[in-house]
Amino acid sequence: LEGGYKDGLFIKSDDGLYYLKTNFHLQFQHQFLWVQGGGKTNSFQVRRGRIYFSGNALVENLTYLFQFEFVGGQTNNVSEAVAFTAPNLRDGYVNYDFGNGIQIKAGQFKPPFNFEELNGDTNLQFIDRSISNDAFSFNRDMGVALHGRLLEKKLGYALFVMNEGTNQNIANNNNEMLFGGRAVWNFLGDHGYGTGDPEESEEPHLMAGTAVTFNRVGAPAAADSSVIAATTDVAF
Repeated sequence: LEGGYKDGLFIKSDDGLYYLKTNFHLQFQHQFLWVQGGGKTNSFQVRRGRIYFSGNALVENLTYLFQFEFVGGQTNNVSEAVAFTAPNLRDGYVNYDFGNGIQIKAGQFKPPFNFEELNGDTNLQFIDRSISNDAFSFNRDMGVALHGRLLEKKLGYALFVMNEGTNQNIANNNNEMLFGGRAVWNFLGDHGYGTGDPEESEEPHLMAGTAVTFNRVGAPAAADSSVIAATTDVAF
């Protein structure tokens, strides 16, 4: 076995078939929030307190990620008695890379839909995402996704089937599924998911993406409750 630190605490087998990395994420925050007609709050809070386990098992192409949240604060609630439901599982999935730009992921993860939501918390330029992101994005849910990058990694794609798109740690409440797909094209360089440019890239990176989903919501799903959502984004 070998162990040490490289972007996190890790241990791995000599043959590389087993690898485990552990990361911690703690964000302490003071917040003053004033919502017209909704009151005010002035408080300290732990905005994010999480632990991550990632790596591969059995073969190098079979990877996994488990993310647990021990405490999570609120940014848009003025109640002085917000209930914190933690610890809870945020991400928990396995991913197999078949090569040639074809991968499959199964478990609980973010539906590949909105660019801002798909950026990890540690890759944001600002402390939190925008208010509009709360209204126009999914959160996490359980499902399966076929994804990868083709054409010399210029084209990124994802096709997915999930419960509802927003049912973290909750089973589907009807017999309908959320179907969706996302496509991304890197016009310049390899932009990836992240806001800002902490690496001070010498060359410009330009990426455009579009996604669409279809779902029938409700319990049980009604004939007039079909929901189609679409988004387009550009990152430079």
